[in-house]
Amino acid sequence: MLTENGELWGWGLNGNGQIGINRSFDTHNPVPQKVNIATSRVKHITCGFNHSLALTEDGKVFSWGNNQCGQLGRNSSDFIKDIEFPNNAKISQLSSGYSHCIALSDDGKVFTWGNNQCGQLGQSDNVIRYSPTELKFNFFGKVIDVMASSNNCFVITDFGIVYGWGDNSYSQLTLPITKVEEISYPILINIFDIIPWTQYTNTFPIAVENLQNDFLNLLNDNEKDISIVIQGTEFKFHTFMIEARCPSLLTIDKLKLERYSSLCFEHLIKYIYSDKIDLEDCDTLFELRSLANALNFKSLVDTLSFIIMRNFRNNVVQTINNCEEYKCDDILTWISWYFSSVKDTDIPKEVLAKLEKMDKSVLQISNYPLPSNHSSFTSDMERLLEKNDGNFKLIIGDLSFNLHKPILKCRSVFFNSIFHVRWNGTNIEELEHETPLSPKSFQELLRFIYTGKLESFHDKMVTEEIMTHIGFYCIDNDYIIKHCEKVIEQIKYEQII
Repeated sequence: MLTENGELWGWGLNGNGQIGINRSFDTHNPVPQKVNIATSRVKHITCGFNHSLALTEDGKVFSWGNNQCGQLGRNSSDFIKDIEFPNNAKISQLSSGYSHCIALSDDGKVFTWGNNQCGQLGQSDNVIRYSPTELKFNFFGKVIDVMASSNNCFVITDFGIVYGWGDNSYSQLTLPITKVEEISYPILINIFDIIPWTQYTNTFPIAVENLQNDFLNLLNDNEKDISIVIQGTEFKFHTFMIEARCPSLLTIDKLKLERYSSLCFEHLIKYIYSDKIDLEDCDTLFELRSLANALNFKSLVDTLSFIIMRNFRNNVVQTINNCEEYKCDDILTWISWYFSSVKDTDIPKEVLAKLEKMDKSVLQISNYPLPSNHSSFTSDMERLLEKNDGNFKLIIGDLSFNLHKPILKCRSVFFNSIFHVRWNGTNIEELEHETPLSPKSFQELLRFIYTGKLESFHDKMVTEEIMTHIGFYCIDNDYIIKHCEKVIEQIKYEQII
């Protein structure tokens, strides 16, 4: 344990001296013992299976515990000793796996040492390292953070790119285990598959999934007020959704849309309504990306670019041919960079021939098209709510909200019952409603209905009110109640301390 003033304390099993106390002191007694390191303040600690490391404010790393696989960064098992790094590198980040370690220096260099049975050191072999060894790999961008798991390592660069290596027996590297069980050098990680919801601020995966599914159900709503015919197929949708997500679709020359297939347009509408792309076909991905570019729909362009970059190894030749057909120089540049940076002995001859003809200047970092998957869905829906120009007026005391009836129907049990049961589907343009919620709480409830966000649910009054009455309004009530319970527990804890 590390205290605020930089002191270390350890307790528990100590058979290898891993808690920082003399090895003869092997105990299961949970009584903290102070760990003495004669140096500057400790700012970070990390533990493996039976070894520990501490990083001090002056960039030094101290280690102690088991050293069977070199995880202490030296050939000896000396008790609590600093690790020598090449060129006296000062360390800024540090992480331990089961019996290996990874460190990041102030100047962005990555060092690994310890067990290497699964290639977790990233050194293109399975040789144990008893001292920090620089990982000389052409990462794209400067490494800004490192992390070790049981038998893996991961790094992230300032370009937002994640690399990983080591054990893949459970697809930790996002590769099918039928293809490879371990990778001993850095590979690009399909971050799109791992953390697809990090772009939703103050939103959680289950809330986002429910939000997407509910909005997708809007396509079955009978109040859609606009239509477009593409290749003989009619597509109907709500004007407010198009205005919020892709307004240029309402003004673009319809002749320009005729060049695209109905399948392509179907995926466009699905993305507008749900932010989902369930598409793997390479040709259709490029066609949809071309349509998104024509509509200046940046979030869709970015998402499709990310999917194409993620999947291009499945069919390299077809991807490059599509890049040339649709003039996707940015993706072609990325593929060229990939093959110039990543060890890959299975590059098709057609690819090599095309890459040889490319201007090498495109491989400069400044020209690299950043892969991103930052959705604008929740922010688009938030702006739609804030515009307050919907076709349904909800009056609560002195406040009035101009909302969108289709959204209320698909997201709220209360409003769905009003429109379909009490008024039997008749057109309702205005409703006065008495709510037990305060104005602030009701506004936050509306925000959740539109966006899935729980932005102000950390306010004690809002939290308690919504916990009490959420079942009356929302579909995601079980999820919100669990969230509110955790918030109240945290508030009580903060009051105690």
